[in-house]
Amino acid sequence: MTMSLFGGCVSFLSSPDHLKRCKRDEAFVFLLPLRLQSGFEDTHIKKLISKLPRFLNSKVEKTLKPKFIFFQELGLSGASFADLVAKNPALLNGSIDNRIRPRIDFLRTLVQNDDDVIRVIKRGGWLLHFNLHKIIMPNIEILRRYGASDSQISSCLVLHTRIFTHNPDRLEDVAVRVEQIGFKRGSPMFFRATYALCSLSKATLDAKVKMLKSFGWSEEDVFSAFLKAPLFLAVSERKFRASMRFFLDELGCEPLELRVAPHVIYVQFGEEVATSTYFFEDLEV
Repeated sequence: MTMSLFGGCVSFLSSPDHLKRCKRDEAFVFLLPLRLQSGFEDTHIKKLISKLPRFLNSKVEKTLKPKFIFFQELGLSGASFADLVAKNPALLNGSIDNRIRPRIDFLRTLVQNDDDVIRVIKRGGWLLHFNLHKIIMPNIEILRRYGASDSQISSCLVLHTRIFTHNPDRLEDVAVRVEQIGFKRGSPMFFRATYALCSLSKATLDAKVKMLKSFGWSEEDVFSAFLKAPLFLAVSERKFRASMRFFLDELGCEPLELRVAPHVIYVQFGEEVATSTYFFEDLEV
């Protein structure tokens, strides 16, 4: 049965390095019904164990079952939960009472309901592993100082989770720069610009400016476009080039024409940028 369940992972699981102290029988007893009843397929379990080998060292009754029950009661179960755990096994890391539950309870104070909590976890489950008092809460206070309302904070958490995981000093520096550029505190454009710059390292920003120059833009053109549509700089370079090829080759646009409406560069890129757009519409509330 073990061979059937784990297939190509059997040799990995049999490695002395990973099973030296592993309670295999207990773990397998837990994993088999997990596969049959909880939406977990072989591929989910293989990914889970390959990314988090110490999962097999966990005590089933004391550690594993309470976590699965907790997330099920929250509303995460079945295939969607299996996909989430396989993608981010660290979701199961940490004490349920000292780490997982306090962070979930904190999220509940900021968003409208548990459905929103689930959306936050699905979009950025790693948020649960950042320090509440040193990272997440200071970032919330920074956004509030720069004019974010409670509804804006809620929308940001649901649709743009990563901004809360930056080093607070970096978020503060970016907010200062954004205000110096001329964006008004509390305005939708202020938060668009803050998100865009937070998502870029200096090297990445320099690379994007260089790429735009290859299409005939000047640094002044890039700055002008940023003032009109800050999110265009948040698009990955690969998608950026694909967009430019679409507009230049298929639609016959001139490169400099895109300076007038740079937002068209990101509106065609599906969920990632589309949800960013919805988030910033929510900021106008």
